[in-house]
Parts: sequence; C-alpha cells; structure tokens
Amino acid sequence: MVRLQLALRLPQAQLARLIHDPHREVRILVVQRLSPAALVGMRGDSDYGVREWVAQRLPLALLPQMIGDPDRVVRMRLAERLEMPALLRITDDSEAEVRSIVAERLPATLLSRLAFDPDWRVRWEVARRAAGEIVASLVDDADEEVRALARQRRQSGEVANLMTTGQTQRSAGVKHG
Repeated sequence: MVRLQLALRLPQAQLARLIHDPHREVRILVVQRLSPAALVGMRGDSDYGVREWVAQRLPLALLPQMIGDPDRVVRMRLAERLEMPALLRITDDSEAEVRSIVAERLPATLLSRLAFDPDWRVRWEVARRAAGEIVASLVDDADEEVRALARQRRQSGEVANLMTTGQTQRSAGVKHG
C-alpha cells in the first residue's frame, strides 16, 4: 500500500495530512510518528486501535478529554496513565478491567470507594492495597479469595502498620501510578 509507505517516510510537517486516511493501519502509523501534542485531532478517530495509540501517547493534561471513550481497551490505557484527580472520574467505569487498573493506581486512602465493587477482582486489589477499616470491611466478602487476602493482611499485622505509617506495601513488579 502506497499510503502506508508514505506514513513511514513522510517528514513530521507533512504527516498530519494522513490523519483522516481511510485505512486504519496508516492512521496507526501516523499516531505512532506524530509528536504527542499533534495527536489532539485523532482523539475521536472511528477506530478503537487508533484511539488506543492516542491514549498511550497524548500529553497527560489532555487525557481527561478521552474519559468517555466508548471502547474498554482505550479506557484501560487511560486508567494506566491518568493522574489524580482525573483518575477519580473513572472509578465507576462500566468495565471491571478499567476499575481494577484504577484500584491499582488510586491512593490507598481513597480505595474505600471501590471496596464494595461488584467485581471480585477490583475488591481483591482493594484488599491487597488498602488499610485499616477498608480491609476490615472485606474480611466477610462474598468472594473467598478477597476474604482470604483481607484476613491474611489483618492477621499479619500489615494493616496495622499501614494505619500508623500511612503507606502501602507494593508487590514486586506491580506498576502503580
């Protein structure tokens, strides 16, 4: 495809002419090559794959404008990058995968808003990171894994330590914002 080769070779100044190309592969290449500040016009692209790339590369200050995106994968990328207080705006997202990422990144003191989430994976993340009363509220959770983690953290004294220090323990390899 000729336009695909163009997208690979055009200088930055001319690359923006391809942001409305009919082929998604071309638009994805354009998103990958354009400067992050020039991606604003591609936030509403019709293809979720293009918008996912935009969400990965758009400057942080502009990310909140994409919070209402209709695609779960795009909102997951947003949850990975949004900063506070914008991160709070997606705690009630319709998709558990998005809320789970939010629970990984939200400050531990604000996890109470997710402690009674309908999805066990979100509550498990809350039980893993939260302190004090929040963990106590999960010791009788409907899900066995969530209950076990909350009880284990309370019995180990980790929760008491978190309450006095105000810090959370982070698992090795888990990325928190």
